[in-house]
Amino acid sequence: MFLVVFFLMGMSLSARKTAFSGRLIEITTDTNRALYQGIVGATSLTTALFPLVAGSLILTLGYTPVFLGVSVIVASARPVTR
Repeated sequence: MFLVVFFLMGMSLSARKTAFSGRLIEITTDTNRALYQGIVGATSLTTALFPLVAGSLILTLGYTPVFLGVSVIVASARPVTR
């Protein structure tokens, strides 16, 4: 079951990365292309590092504290994003 889930997750992440990068390059001007490409690279880095950090936190702290901590972080970001 996990093999299918991880395969679909990897496929969707790769498709999003490919489409998002190309779309940003299309809508920008020549002067901002390097900036936009840097933004895409930074988001790709966080996407790659998050599972490693989350996995190590779950191993050291346990699932429940990590889940509650992430829930608090997400809830505190809600007023800012409105």
